[in-house]
Amino acid sequence: MSEQVMLKAAVREETGKGSCRALRTQKMVPGVFYSKGENILIQVPEMPLNKVFGQVGTSRLVSLEIEGKEACPAIFKEMIRHPFKPEVTHFDIFGVDMNKPVRVTVALKIVGRAPAMAMGAKLEIYRSSAVIECLPGNLPESINIDITAMQVNETKQIEDLALPEGVKIIHDDNFAVLRLIMKGAEKEEAEE
Repeated sequence: MSEQVMLKAAVREETGKGSCRALRTQKMVPGVFYSKGENILIQVPEMPLNKVFGQVGTSRLVSLEIEGKEACPAIFKEMIRHPFKPEVTHFDIFGVDMNKPVRVTVALKIVGRAPAMAMGAKLEIYRSSAVIECLPGNLPESINIDITAMQVNETKQIEDLALPEGVKIIHDDNFAVLRLIMKGAEKEEAEE
């Protein structure tokens, strides 16, 4: 796991649409920090919030420092954006216990190139992310899928993926993640 990114927040006292609207005009974003038994209303400047969220998304830890409190590990749960303006209107962030597993969605990243792709084979991708469960300290940035040894008509199932130590994928069925096919094969299958 890489070094945690720091996010500084201030406590906000007022609630309601009017106060949140006033915050947004000052380029501040209202949010809520959820932790064991306490919910804290917070505010963060828009630019640092966007920068941090761009780095970590909803699947990596952030070191959240709320004024007057010690920094603690947290994970973004939701980032609400304005429907047509390029701005964040609200966010939710959860404090995590480093000794308890968390569930997050991580990206599935394709690594390498199958030799058959040079001969016209095409990679069909069915899933680009997966839900995993692990301790917060073991959260991977992504799960890599090595396709260098894949053959034509081979399918990678969710249970075929190599996972980092301490990480398990949460799924009900062993669904297909990707498949390598020849370009003309899809027409033949449709005709049959």
